[in-house]
This record gives sequence, C-alpha cells and structure tokens, in this order.
Amino acid sequence: MGWVWKDDDDENSNKSEARWSTRKIISSQCRTEEVEPGKFIKKCQKTEQLLKDCVGRCFRV
Repeated sequence: MGWVWKDDDDENSNKSEARWSTRKIISSQCRTEEVEPGKFIKKCQKTEQLLKDCVGRCFRV
C-alpha cells in the first residue's frame, strides 16, 4: 500500500478562504491473484480522499 500526501493550498486558495487548507490522500491496495494454474496477475484498487481543514474553528456535533 502506498500513500501520497499532497497539499493543495496554492491551487485552491482565495482571499475569502485563506484559512482553509485542503489535502488529497491517494492510497492503493494491490493483490496477486492466480487466474490459471501457474499464471498470476496483479490487481490494484486506488482510493482518493479530499480533506478540507479549517484553521481556528472547532467542529461542533
């Protein structure tokens, strides 16, 4: 499994949203599967998450 952390502040920042931070987490899970006796293939599943953080505010439930 691999993780890639990317901070998107520079691409998505506006003056009205200067206190927001976004980040994208990309992960992948791979497995090897035997399709025929002696023949293996690698199958991977990629997952992307976009997270938005607000600096200086509390989250209330």
